[in-house]
Amino acid sequence: MQYLFLLVFLYFLLKDFRKGVVIYAPFKFFFYEGFKLGPTSFDIALSTIVCAIFFIKKRKLIIENFPWKKSFGILLISGVIFSFYPSFYIGEFLRQVFCIYGYGFVFFYSLSDKSITNTFLKSCTLFAILLAGNGFFQLVTDQNLLGNFHDSFYNAEFTDNSLVRFGNFSRIRSFCSHSISYGVECVVFLITFLYMYFGYKKEYFAKSMYFAIFFCAIGIITSGSRTPLLGVAIMILPLMTKLNRISGRQKLIVILAITCFCALFGSYVIEMINSIINPDKTSVEGSNTTGRLEQFAYSIYLVKNNWLLGYGNVNIMDMKSFDYGILYGAESIWMVTILQKGIIGILAYAYFYVDVFKHLPKKSKIFFCLFCIGVAVDRQCNEFDGYKYVFANNDNVIII
Repeated sequence: MQYLFLLVFLYFLLKDFRKGVVIYAPFKFFFYEGFKLGPTSFDIALSTIVCAIFFIKKRKLIIENFPWKKSFGILLISGVIFSFYPSFYIGEFLRQVFCIYGYGFVFFYSLSDKSITNTFLKSCTLFAILLAGNGFFQLVTDQNLLGNFHDSFYNAEFTDNSLVRFGNFSRIRSFCSHSISYGVECVVFLITFLYMYFGYKKEYFAKSMYFAIFFCAIGIITSGSRTPLLGVAIMILPLMTKLNRISGRQKLIVILAITCFCALFGSYVIEMINSIINPDKTSVEGSNTTGRLEQFAYSIYLVKNNWLLGYGNVNIMDMKSFDYGILYGAESIWMVTILQKGIIGILAYAYFYVDVFKHLPKKSKIFFCLFCIGVAVDRQCNEFDGYKYVFANNDNVIII
């Protein structure tokens, strides 16, 4: 079956390379590292093919004055160092060079006009409905059809299939390995579609996105995770600057939607947020503000002897010199990056956003700054889609 999927994406690539690249982009969430394809992973195989085709056809595809060549060059160097340090690991090298920075570079190049962007958004809509629609089906029937199908091809180190947050509340994960990942994926797509609605309704918004928005909003709640709740609350704030672009009738619809949401899920959201601030006064388990600060301080302590390059491509949780009890659940992208890639990794990651800011039109810079504040805070709570998949999946940055 996985070879049939490969043939489908190859068909799109050969028919129209740019459109094929952007069609696959959201599906990276499904075909990530553990999805097997013979001796390698599906994503490594297809990303390598994409990069090879781009190299062969680059004279026809190159865009003059592409603004982020330096950013990708810096990130690529950081990724190559990571794959060689402290010892060379071919799998990590292929992921860093082809799956992350190679594919990300080609993806950004491919978003060259309105037609390509529309194709990308249609692919995002389809994927989001599959993702969150399957989660909704799991909620209603307790049957995870796409999740079971995905797991049959997935070589995972950790997959949590029986998650309970508190009481009898079972957490939904759809076809993700963890409910937190599911919730954060729903945030990525929900925010993307809301940006289209508020900022580019005439140009890019399609009616099918209403269904995706509905299912993603339900997915954020039923994931039973505080990370997506916190992320969506912060990342939605920049949209307030776009309210003047929608009509009074549309504003009324938004107000009614928010009112209904608060009526249905308000007490649940309040309890989840309260568990972050006052963990001793709630039954919700998991990390909290105090725990995250302790983990961050411990990460700084650990990296002080390896501050330049970090500890490299080793499994940090397996290192006997580390206190696993403190680091358990240390999912912040900043902690993970500084431990694995040191200061070089942090600076390379941050420079990309600085470079994007430098090349934005003035009218978009305030919006982008607000968005980045949301990203920064959200990444403090999770590592998902923050580093390995930021270029192929975090489409919000490029569409701004």
